[in-house]
Amino acid sequence: MTKSGKLILILWSSWVWKWTLISLLRKREQDFFFPISCTTRDPREWEFDWWTYYFLSKEEFEDKIKNWEMLEYALVHWKAYYWLMKGPILDAINEWKTVIREIDVQGFDSICKILNEKIFWSIFIDVPKKIELLKERIRNRAPIAESELNARMDSIKKESLYKFKTDFVITNIEDWVEEMYDDLLEKIEELTK
Repeated sequence: MTKSGKLILILWSSWVWKWTLISLLRKREQDFFFPISCTTRDPREWEFDWWTYYFLSKEEFEDKIKNWEMLEYALVHWKAYYWLMKGPILDAINEWKTVIREIDVQGFDSICKILNEKIFWSIFIDVPKKIELLKERIRNRAPIAESELNARMDSIKKESLYKFKTDFVITNIEDWVEEMYDDLLEKIEELTK
């Protein structure tokens, strides 16, 4: 158990094994609290309300904005809103729990404006040093035009600058997921001493 509640934000650029690492944390570290996001989109067949997401209406979303209930939110692909509620996170911190939240750089900026920096820490998972590995990973996932690939690489370069704003950086090494996991867990344990 930690001496006080902590919020650990895990940031990354695209294509860095993020879901693999978070899934391992969820499975292996039962004492951590992983807050659930909300969305206005419809659930997919395999998704369940209050488990994968909280599925709410656009009206409920707008009410929560008015009531200042969110840590951050975003409109994704101009289709649906996704957001993170303040209440469950602050409650868990007050109960001395370690809260783990994966977040993109836009969400990180929002949280930095809302929360006192003394109650959260951040870890950035960096892209592979060999950019060609990253490009190959993107190309292998689905066909992509060279112009779109270049646009993604520009976006990744901008996101990577956030490593200078975080408390720790973990280097993404191709096919070394267990080593990255061990590094991530070591950083979390250091922050929660």
